[in-house]
Parts: sequence; C-alpha cells; structure tokens
Amino acid sequence: MLKRIMNQKGMTLTELIVAMLVMSIIMLAVTAVFLPIYNAYVNANELAEVNLLLNSLSAYIMSDLENARDEPALDTPYGTLTINTRIGVACAYATEDNVLTRNSVPVLDEGYYKKKGAAIKSLDVSDGICTVELALLDRNGAEIISRAYSAKPVGLQ
Repeated sequence: MLKRIMNQKGMTLTELIVAMLVMSIIMLAVTAVFLPIYNAYVNANELAEVNLLLNSLSAYIMSDLENARDEPALDTPYGTLTINTRIGVACAYATEDNVLTRNSVPVLDEGYYKKKGAAIKSLDVSDGICTVELALLDRNGAEIISRAYSAKPVGLQ
C-alpha cells in the first residue's frame, strides 16, 4: 500500500500557475460584463430616489397651493414661500439646514433626504396658475436637479 501512495503524481508548480492565470482571465471577463450592469443599477436607483424625494416634497406644497386663497409669495430665490390657504392658515415653506420646512417643522424626516437637501428655487404666477420650482441640493448646497410643479389655486380661479 505504501508503494501505491508513493507512486501517485501531483501537479507541478507550472500547472498551478497556468490554472491560476486561466481563472484570473475568466474572473476579469466576468467582472467586465457585470460592472456596467451594476453601475446602471446604481444610477437608476439614485435617479429613483431623487424623483421620489422631489415628488414627495412637491405633494405638500401643491396641496397648500391648490387651497390658496390669494397669490403666494416667494421672498428671494431659495427663500421663504408664503401661502395663505382659504381656511385661514398661513403656510411658510423655507429651507433650514438644507431641509425643507413648513412653519419651521421639517416636511419629511431627515433620513428621507439621504444626505441631500432641498430648496424652493422659484415661483411663477401667471393666468391663475402657480408654478413652483424645487431644487435638490448635495451636501455642499450645490444644485443636483430641479423640477417645476404647477397648481391652480382655488382663490385665483
């Protein structure tokens, strides 16, 4: 039995190096195929988060705009948007520490922003239609994307 064990041959160092080289080439090819797919997924996920955040923030503002009794006012770009609703409630939207607030209360939980900020960029009122442009900001306050939302206030009809 000892003679049979001693007679078995193993792999040489050259064969092991060649096998590792072949496996490395296969792994590089697999990585090259899956890396663009992963990057596309990350970009699509980021875009979905941005759209969800902007749409969620706009839902609050549009609801108050639709119930406005008179023309809303924006102090300055990235300033305070004041809306007087027809039930007599004054809503002041402002940006505090890159978080959009309504009467000094954050519109959404800070965790919802995922290290982004939001601000009201502009307000346009024409022909009874109010258009508010919201901007999404990065950590440094630079604009990532902005989108305009329109509503027709009851008080301007």
